[in-house]
Amino acid sequence: MSATNDGSSVVCVLAERSYFHGVVALTNSLISKGFSGQILVGYRGFLPHWAMTLQGQAALAQITNDVTMRFVPVGPAPDGSEWNLSNMKPYFLRQAATQYCPNADAIFYFDVDIVIECAWSHYMRWVKHGVVVVQDMAETAMPANHAYRNEWRALATRAGYSCRDFGGYFNGGFLGILRENLALRDIWAELITLFATESSIDMARMLANEGRPEFVRMDQDLLNVALMASRVPFSVLGREAMGCFPKQDIMYHAMIFAKPWQRNYILDALKGLPPDIAHQGFWRHTYGPVQSFPASTLRRKRLAVRIARWIGLVRRRAVADW
Repeated sequence: MSATNDGSSVVCVLAERSYFHGVVALTNSLISKGFSGQILVGYRGFLPHWAMTLQGQAALAQITNDVTMRFVPVGPAPDGSEWNLSNMKPYFLRQAATQYCPNADAIFYFDVDIVIECAWSHYMRWVKHGVVVVQDMAETAMPANHAYRNEWRALATRAGYSCRDFGGYFNGGFLGILRENLALRDIWAELITLFATESSIDMARMLANEGRPEFVRMDQDLLNVALMASRVPFSVLGREAMGCFPKQDIMYHAMIFAKPWQRNYILDALKGLPPDIAHQGFWRHTYGPVQSFPASTLRRKRLAVRIARWIGLVRRRAVADW
């Protein structure tokens, strides 16, 4: 498959099974906020009906005058096995930059449980100052002398890198990177490969709960190691950028509870856990140039969200209790 003149930016996502619903919401949110460029969807398994209909026989599906979408199968991991798609992120970003979008100046990665809530022009401004990362909800202020970092430095040293010191722990669900800073991607890939080689962890899983605490989140932890081991500049957004308190409309990341397309909102609300702004934001973007749900399903889901919000007015408990 030959590459095309894909413009200045490309958004990369990874999906399989029901996660294609997230591709739809993210795509509609990007279009509504002025994105122009290509959306590159790496996938495993079968494409859903809406995607096959959209793409047809063409290499690129034309979503709007300014936005195209391409579906490409994700190959095997470096060891020839099938890793969890989360652990394939840096390898897919390499594939995007070299094979499918060689003319893109800026490459962004989004998890498909994210929708954006501010103008795309802001993302393009921010990425010019360095790799854009967002602080995670867990270990947000992780200092330079955090215990985990000692193990991370040791791994980087075995890979031949010395580490710089800084504070903060960053989410693996979003990354914005200029082509001139793609060394970070290569270091990230190298470190994941080394980790997989050295450990007995099943890389087909998203979380390594049975392993060492420093590497439970695998792709995300190793992104943080790569930031330490690299020398590329990076620019930080706070955790509020993903819809965590305090509210700021940059992007919403539905990383708590079941995914929006799987969640029973009314049952959760009766337990005291109504839909948060990330889940509400997802359903706002299920209508648009791309749709994966029948109209009747969308009406039922949106009604369930409204009812769950009403229940939440009288019954609510802290997320720390769930």
